[in-house]
Amino acid sequence: MGSWHAWVLVAVVGCCFVASALSFQLPTKSVYPFLLGETAVNISVFAAPVPTSSGAARAALHFLNVHQNENTSVVAAKVLLYYYGGSITLLEHGGERLVSFKLEGTVYTFDPNRMFTPVGVEATLKEYGPYSPVAAKHVLAFSQRLLEIYDFNRLPTVVTLHNNGPNYNASLYLPGGPFANEAEKVFIAPGAFARDFFFVTENAFFEKLKAEGLNVVLQQSQHAPTDDGSLSVYAYLKKKPYLNVEAAAADDADGTRVLAQVDMLTRMKTRYINQSAAFLRC
Repeated sequence: MGSWHAWVLVAVVGCCFVASALSFQLPTKSVYPFLLGETAVNISVFAAPVPTSSGAARAALHFLNVHQNENTSVVAAKVLLYYYGGSITLLEHGGERLVSFKLEGTVYTFDPNRMFTPVGVEATLKEYGPYSPVAAKHVLAFSQRLLEIYDFNRLPTVVTLHNNGPNYNASLYLPGGPFANEAEKVFIAPGAFARDFFFVTENAFFEKLKAEGLNVVLQQSQHAPTDDGSLSVYAYLKKKPYLNVEAAAADDADGTRVLAQVDMLTRMKTRYINQSAAFLRC
């Protein structure tokens, strides 16, 4: 853990959480290797037991992060693991956003957040290089293994973590914006940083996060979303409630952006317990 990562942990745990340090345990790491064609890709899980406070177990959250270069979100989520327990499932394949693998002498590349439907797999392989039905089959198998390890079928709600760049924010979903057709409702708090927002599929999630003063976009429900192979589309097809935490990537040395994302996750947690399909007060 880097020095500023450690500083964030000490600051948040020491100043924001009221609980005995004895109730916390460091997350442990489990690695599940997957042979994607001829290339090894690791699916890793950081998990911490649910701490107890006054004899009552706190609710854990289970996060999924598919872009390895979006690590601000991972650092922030690990802070919550210390206090609430739970897990983060993520990919490890060299630190890049895209995943590349070799199959029968050909290198294929894809975006791991476009691998969850056949349409998305074909499009992302063609976008970044060659495509073949055999390669697509391997990518789909990889996506299903990731969801199996994350326990997609058991969890009532999927909670994903993403970090964005300067060209992506919640305002793009407002009427007249390039993604307006993908959004049913948009709330951006006055004066708020639009790159920090939640993207959700349930109106209950939208209303609770809005009440908390957090930026939030509700995915269009009047018609099927555009099939881009993303996990939000896959969750829609499987009728699985979905919540994505979208925040600006860290571009500072003092951990300010990590703290901002920790704040988002903590405020979300006050409205959301036990990864159920409804927000409840802790």
